[in-house]
Amino acid sequence: MPIIMELPKLGVNMEKAKMVSWLAEEGDQITEGQALLEAETDKAVVEIPSTVTGILAKKIARVGQTINCGEPVAVFAAEGEDVAAAAKAAPAPTQPVSSEPTPPRAQSKKAPAPAPEKASQGRIRVSPRAKKMAKELDIDWRQVPPATPGTRITEADVEAFVKHRVAAPAPPTPVDQSLAVVDVIPLEGVRGVTAQRLAASARSTVRTILFMTVDMTKMLAWRQELKEDDLRVGFNALYVAIVAKALSEFPELNSRINNNRIELLGQINIGVAVDTARGLLVPVIREADRKGVVAIEQDFQDKVDRAKAGKSDMDDLSGGTFTITNLGMFGVDAFVPVINPPECAILAMGAMKKTPVAGDDDQISARPLVQLCLAWDHRITDGAPAARFLKRIKELIERPMGLMS
Repeated sequence: MPIIMELPKLGVNMEKAKMVSWLAEEGDQITEGQALLEAETDKAVVEIPSTVTGILAKKIARVGQTINCGEPVAVFAAEGEDVAAAAKAAPAPTQPVSSEPTPPRAQSKKAPAPAPEKASQGRIRVSPRAKKMAKELDIDWRQVPPATPGTRITEADVEAFVKHRVAAPAPPTPVDQSLAVVDVIPLEGVRGVTAQRLAASARSTVRTILFMTVDMTKMLAWRQELKEDDLRVGFNALYVAIVAKALSEFPELNSRINNNRIELLGQINIGVAVDTARGLLVPVIREADRKGVVAIEQDFQDKVDRAKAGKSDMDDLSGGTFTITNLGMFGVDAFVPVINPPECAILAMGAMKKTPVAGDDDQISARPLVQLCLAWDHRITDGAPAARFLKRIKELIERPMGLMS
């Protein structure tokens, strides 16, 4: 009988993929595990291995088509089976997955009603803890409906209101139809996932920022020493090593929110934002706190090379617990980054600029300075712990030999 191969699920978060190219022709003998096609997931272009051994009788998936995991992509003929007959038994191609947003369906549950007012008393009752929570989340507690009309607003009501607000789709932006459109870029693949993540971050995190200026004099000297020993280490690798050290001392910044609880994570996996032809990708250095700067540099460069070539493994771009983004090479002095959910923080680096600085002896000298910006989710930690974490990063940059301790 013909054997139908379905699109396999290569990662926990993989739900669909866009066909890029076939790596085999109809009539070829294929073995299980052999690269059969290339497809673009929400993270990278990856090779999809065959899950079947046999003769490729018919290609079902078309180049450019988006296919859900579990849908058929090819039909195979078993050994000794008639290939033509197997091809005829192939199911019809699935309909392409549309990248256009689907119109909202009628909800089975009613949206929260406006906050009730007690007719007899003319006021709304609220518990002190619920009122405090609403204030911390920048919510007008008067807009929060109680679970039971007429009763006072509780913390659970505030949490339910926040969840509903985050889950609700944003209203469509009015579009001026009189403007001429010269090209259309589908909001899918890497760009689509980036858009979804940024929107989710803006809706669901309480982003707060801190700035701090660091002196790179000793970091530059240490990097030069490594270079003289034929050890070429880039700034991003040094930043990864420093942030990993700081996270090991401040574990609350290496955490996430999951189902109304804060989870401190057992691994320190640091992602570094990289600009590629396909958009922004974030290769992840796993267990960075257990690696030296040379090992981090090699790991980082290998993953960057694969990312820019569109050949990243699924593991290259997943599992991050903290992100670093650096636009200094473009001359950007400072910028405020967006948290990469479900992570709780991200660190941004600006350009290195020689700046007049007064020393302890009041003598003015030109120092290479860099501005750091830490953005973190205020729901997870407060300003003082975040400031101490950023100060520790500053200490390690200005005294990089502290990495050895």
